[in-house]
Amino acid sequence: MPVAVPPDLTAPKVGVTYTKVVKVRTFRRRGATFTVFSSDKTVQNTVTAEMLGRVRSVKSFSKAAVGDLLLASRSARFVGKRKITLKPSRRYRAHLRKGQRIRLRVTITDQARNRATKTVTIRLK
Repeated sequence: MPVAVPPDLTAPKVGVTYTKVVKVRTFRRRGATFTVFSSDKTVQNTVTAEMLGRVRSVKSFSKAAVGDLLLASRSARFVGKRKITLKPSRRYRAHLRKGQRIRLRVTITDQARNRATKTVTIRLK
């Protein structure tokens, strides 16, 4: 008689290695490069990485649109670990300033649709 395998309910653990402080000029040109890794080393996972930041003085946005803007996003499949580069969209590059903090939100989803999120902060100098 076949044995029933219980469903996978544990969310994968997320790890991110990244540079904590980046020069504004470098960030505008090259963006942020970081490595994402998961506790599920053998299973194929999907990573969604989003770069969030507060941008002042963008004329096209009304004052009601206060808060974080999505500067860049990317999705990819990976097993084990994956290197990802996110570049801020051209529209917002000129609005980036020294001392500003950019947040990277990394979400990993495994094949059983279990999700884990980690948010890290990069400071611009």
